[in-house]
Amino acid sequence: MKGLKELCIQGDNPRLIHDLAEALINVKVGLLLQLCEGMEGVLKKKIDLPPRTEFSNISRNVIDGYVRRWSRYGEFGLYYPLEGYSGAHLGMCMWPHGILLGIQCGKSYHLDTYTKLGEMMRNSGMQGHDAEWWPWRKRPDLLPEKFNRDSLSDHRWEHVEFLQERGKDLAENIAEDLKRVWDTVRENTSV
Repeated sequence: MKGLKELCIQGDNPRLIHDLAEALINVKVGLLLQLCEGMEGVLKKKIDLPPRTEFSNISRNVIDGYVRRWSRYGEFGLYYPLEGYSGAHLGMCMWPHGILLGIQCGKSYHLDTYTKLGEMMRNSGMQGHDAEWWPWRKRPDLLPEKFNRDSLSDHRWEHVEFLQERGKDLAENIAEDLKRVWDTVRENTSV
């Protein structure tokens, strides 16, 4: 490490290192955008998705802000309204501690909906947990556990490597889990 530190400050190396760090950020932003677009593409093939809600925010700029940890971009995700459930959305969110997927609904804003959907998912037998904004949520099975402790905004080569090698599989895994949630809600909703 000492030798690397010394190498970093020689000649034009500080500029080169800065450019390499920027390149890593840009690669990661691109891979996270591909993950989101891939997940949405797979999901659209499996179910008739309604248009995204206004809370959905995947764009290169938003993901770039997330990776750079700009305070106003602490998380981003894709959300689709669950018809018949006021304030509830099928969702996937990248937040400071990894990826969450499930049903997003503010408990203090839509308590009846939150309670009904949470109970429905617990009765379905699907493994998951609740939180203030999620009556039911889980982490993707395919995502390594250490990525749930780290933020995907961390500038780690392991994240880039995983997203390059397994990003498509992860997108399919997330989409399949969201389809199961969608199907569970639809099967238990009386129209």
